[in-house]
Amino acid sequence: MNNVCSIDFHQGWFIEVQPALQGFQAVAYSPCRERCITPDVYPTEWDALYAAKQQINFRAACGSIAKTLQEFYQAGQITSEDWHSLKHSLQ
Repeated sequence: MNNVCSIDFHQGWFIEVQPALQGFQAVAYSPCRERCITPDVYPTEWDALYAAKQQINFRAACGSIAKTLQEFYQAGQITSEDWHSLKHSLQ
């Protein structure tokens, strides 16, 4: 954790805010050690932390939608083609 400015937790994820060349960037780690880096550099630590939390929320929402789509497919409520198309649209 070199040069870490602040740390936080959100939905089980561990977030580190680190200095970047012209601001701050966040790196988040899921409970299963999946790593996620905010794509942009932000002017303040708070902005970088907020962006990381938004990205975690987005990933959680996409995971929930994907699970629901799979349940619809398994129940015969959508076709295989629809399931694959909709699932890939989340990525």
